Formats: sequence, C-alpha cells, structure tokens
Amino acid sequence: MSQETRELSKDEIEKAKAEIAKFRGILKGKKIRELTPEERDELAREHFRKRGIKFSL
Repeated sequence: MSQETRELSKDEIEKAKAEIAKFRGILKGKKIRELTPEERDELAREHFRKRGIKFSL
C-alpha cells in the first residue's frame, strides 16, 4: 500500500483551505453526533457531490 506524494500548487492549497473553512462553518465546533439531521444531510450531500455521485435524501 504505497501512497504517491507530490507538491500541491498554491491554487490547490487555497481550495483545500476554503473547503476546510466551509466545513468548520457548518460544524461550528460540534461533533458529528451533535449535528442536527439537516446539518448531517448537508455534509452528506457535499461529500457525495464532490465525488460526482448523484442522490436525493
């Protein structure tokens, strides 16, 4: 199980930071089990949307 490592471009780093900040905004310091069902649904939608998987709750 080897993982390839590479340097990230500045654009990729900024995109990742923005993504982290967005989820921090949703979570607001909460643990997953403390989220409301609506917040969990939004996290799930975002998770699958990024992977190109379409679904509806």
